[in-house]
Amino acid sequence: MKKLKLTNIMHVPGADVKVLSLKDLDKKGFESCIAGGCIRIMKADEIYREGSLGGELYEVEMKIIPLQHN
Repeated sequence: MKKLKLTNIMHVPGADVKVLSLKDLDKKGFESCIAGGCIRIMKADEIYREGSLGGELYEVEMKIIPLQHN
């Protein structure tokens, strides 16, 4: 899978999970395919991330890298 770098994301105070906006991904040219309890995030037919339904939300494993200030 390819790396996916997101910038200018929002924080939801008090949330137990991180939330990824499909609307924002769509604006950046990504596609989301959701079927059979699975989600796939793609761009130009390349898969960037896959996840599965976990309770009420789809769970997609991502690594969070804090912003580096120079």
